[in-house]
Amino acid sequence: MYRVIFLILLFSPFYSFCQVKPSQLLDNYCSLNTDTLVKAKGLNLKFFYPCDWEISEGQRPNVVKTFSYVIPKDTMSANITFTVKNLHTKSNKSQADRLYTIEYLKEVAEDLGKYINGRKVVVDGWPAGETEIELTREVAAGKMTMYMVNYLLVYEDKTISVIYGIGGLNPQKAKEYFDKYKLVFKAYFFKTVILSQYS
Repeated sequence: MYRVIFLILLFSPFYSFCQVKPSQLLDNYCSLNTDTLVKAKGLNLKFFYPCDWEISEGQRPNVVKTFSYVIPKDTMSANITFTVKNLHTKSNKSQADRLYTIEYLKEVAEDLGKYINGRKVVVDGWPAGETEIELTREVAAGKMTMYMVNYLLVYEDKTISVIYGIGGLNPQKAKEYFDKYKLVFKAYFFKTVILSQYS
């Protein structure tokens, strides 16, 4: 499912930048509270993203928002896909903590592409999984390569997924941009506040 989302997003119109440094993205961020968003399914998060990126409604029922931009000089694009799904059962923090094994993260990565690495992290006091993934697909314009960092967080009866990706037709450039900006993406995710746990 996520592969389809990224293929749709890759060649959509985006706001552009050419010379934005990672430090500029960290300094120029906005926040989004999800309490009024129907697709967030009652979950209240404070989610951070670059202010200059274009925000779109998710095209699928569980995709809350997408954020995107293009790097026209190198025909590259970047995007963030923010998804919330309902679970059939509720998990507490201890149960969620046992979920993020390397084997589990590799299994999750298979739905998106090739697993690069993964680890368990903590976001606002809750355990989460972080996975870096490479996706290569044939598209009308040629072979597309995208590098992604995927965050998966189970909070009570919800699964939160945030995928940050950079890609294009030049695999070397895709890797170069991903290596340049992935620490910024990670910094944004670690700023996430799970407001629901404080209400």
